[in-house]
Amino acid sequence: MPRFFARCFATGCRTRKPFMAFTDSAGRPQIRTENGLEDLYNAWAFRPDGIEAPMRRRGIWCDAHGPMKVQPLNAKYNPDVTCDGRCTSAVGPDCECSCGGDMHGSAR
Repeated sequence: MPRFFARCFATGCRTRKPFMAFTDSAGRPQIRTENGLEDLYNAWAFRPDGIEAPMRRRGIWCDAHGPMKVQPLNAKYNPDVTCDGRCTSAVGPDCECSCGGDMHGSAR
């Protein structure tokens, strides 16, 4: 299951959350709603009332500002960079270390 990162849209808000999600054939993250699996990139924009509860359950809803922007993990394998706290505690989508993104954000 691929790893994604959510961050609040509001300027200055530091709310971020790494999470894992199933994807559709195009690689877009899916979230289970009362209507079944929906594309997480677009569901909050078209059905904000129906997507809030599932996003809150996953921890990808900012309590102050609402839905969060979802980004895929941008991981690069680099055997010369030891995987450490910068990787495991990361809250952004970029990673370049020896784990190739397997441990990225895992401490959150």
